[in-house]
Amino acid sequence: MSESTTNTPRPVAKKQACVECRQQKAKCDAWSTQGVPCSRCRRLSKDCILVGTFQREHKRKRLSELERQTRRLHMRLGVATTASEEIRSPTPTTQSRASGGPMITDPVETLLPTPATDVQQSDALTRRPVSPFVEDDQEFGVTQPTYARSLEGLHMSAEDIDSLFDIFFTDYLPLLPIMDHKVLPNACYQQSPFLFWTIIGTACRTYPRNPNILGALSAKLVDMALLSVSNRKAPLQRLQSFLLILTWAYPDSASGRSLTRTETSFALAGILLQLAIKAGLHLAEPGGQFWRLKGGDLPEISLAKRCDLWALCIVAYQKTCLCRGFLGRASFDIFPDEESYRILVQNVSPDVKLQLKLQDIIVRCSIAATELGLRRTSLEKGRALSILIRSAESQVRALELESSSTLGHLACVMARLCVHTFYTYVDDSSQRSTNFEIIQSSGCRAIRGLSKYMDTLAAPTMVSIYDIHSLMLSSVLLLRILKSRVPLASGREEGMSCFYLGMDLIKQTSADKSDLSAKCAVYLMQLWDSPQAFKNSDGSDCWTRKGWSRLIGGPLVDSMFWWRELFDSKRRTIVNDTSEARGTDQDGSLLPGTTVVTNAQQPPLGSDNDFGYFDFDWAIPEDLAWAQDLTSVGLNDSGGLLGMQLSEPTGVD
Repeated sequence: MSESTTNTPRPVAKKQACVECRQQKAKCDAWSTQGVPCSRCRRLSKDCILVGTFQREHKRKRLSELERQTRRLHMRLGVATTASEEIRSPTPTTQSRASGGPMITDPVETLLPTPATDVQQSDALTRRPVSPFVEDDQEFGVTQPTYARSLEGLHMSAEDIDSLFDIFFTDYLPLLPIMDHKVLPNACYQQSPFLFWTIIGTACRTYPRNPNILGALSAKLVDMALLSVSNRKAPLQRLQSFLLILTWAYPDSASGRSLTRTETSFALAGILLQLAIKAGLHLAEPGGQFWRLKGGDLPEISLAKRCDLWALCIVAYQKTCLCRGFLGRASFDIFPDEESYRILVQNVSPDVKLQLKLQDIIVRCSIAATELGLRRTSLEKGRALSILIRSAESQVRALELESSSTLGHLACVMARLCVHTFYTYVDDSSQRSTNFEIIQSSGCRAIRGLSKYMDTLAAPTMVSIYDIHSLMLSSVLLLRILKSRVPLASGREEGMSCFYLGMDLIKQTSADKSDLSAKCAVYLMQLWDSPQAFKNSDGSDCWTRKGWSRLIGGPLVDSMFWWRELFDSKRRTIVNDTSEARGTDQDGSLLPGTTVVTNAQQPPLGSDNDFGYFDFDWAIPEDLAWAQDLTSVGLNDSGGLLGMQLSEPTGVD
């Protein structure tokens, strides 16, 4: 018994280390000196603590917490700097708060702060971080009220800013979900002034207290968008701002307010797509490894958010091209491998995925129609184009059966209208009555569907530019059918009723007297009242296409040429830099080898001559609703583009 007891091993005392030594994985002698700190803690002046349970703190997590605390301090410092700037600001800011509305002052005074303020502001901007999403003020512990802001002489009071932000996040954000949560104005301005003013410019459409904000802010926002291309700060907020500008176009970006400014939506759409690709938004790495690259342009966001944002950029680009009458050849499947495409498709939300599929059908149909040729369509080409239209229509119908939402059905109706527009390029007179029946039915469905959709909105001016384009296209197609003498089996009563409804809806969507909707409603009603519109000189129907190169936008361009010929008395001529293009010298004399056709020798616009040879991008004026970048000339100007003796090349079909 004593022998077994002697052979039993004695329990060994556990060598327990203190928290500091265990965290650093260092040798600790606290177990040997009971009640006395270990030698390492005494040497480093640390608290020597012994605990039973221990969990090592992650170093990266600790660094992220430190960065978060630093961000909070920078935010508080930025708000304090802003408050000091407001105190130092001159009396116009105080007056704007008292009046409750924007006030235009001298831009030089506004843009020249005091030296001390300038130093503080630049220092705050230098330390401002770039976060993936604009964070709420409450998250930073900031309880200060909203501060008044100014942009190039336009002053906004704090009360107006709060009201406009509430309107945006209540009414507009559900229509274009590009943010996850509501953002307070102070935090939004600190992260991205561009996004701040874009939200103001979007929500002011339905702001009843001051309807002049949109006109005063539109040109400034377009300039901010163009100047933001070279800036790498807040890349996500920049993409969100571009999406807002393209979806709810401003008067400057929709129609051009003066001869010194030009249309910019088409250019902004291309910039948006290039910025998204530059930021790597089209890549879908499961682990997000490319975010760790030094100098990454886009901050880390979730995979689902990246997929939706990339899809929205593609849809915005393609729809903008569609409204302009051009091919949006960019596709969603721009990926280095099939795996990336599969990941992105799986993570896109159903509503956005439906829009992608519909736009893909329209783009592919437009490409195929372009390859067939739309300038002149023979009987064989007309039959091939009809087959192509029916094939695309069947694909849209299949997607409509799969969709269960009201907005999904409306999107399918508008996509079918775009596809049916190509029936206007079929020159087979025996099929014209049938084709017009299809177009009238599709246009009526689109107008009535948009009418029901607008009834669900807080205000008609909330509709996007793409919905306005659908209203315009439907109304123009119905106008073209109703002004013709083509017999319709279903009659013209339904088409006439929907045409008047479309005109009323277009007027309701106008947010400014110079925007796209306001001008289009006036122009189309003038064409409706004119007995000469879409007619030859002998009173017969004119089927000549003047804007065949604009694809789906061809009927719109054609109608605008008719309006210009019948109602626009102003004729601008090309001078100075474009003198050589029109065949004259700067003093007005003819260049050698140029033969000018007088107005009497030129055929009227309503004749059956083929105007499709010319690229009418040169001739569409900037003062019309369909603005162009190039200087325009009058169609009957003897020194204009059509006044030069041009011969059609042989072999052109």
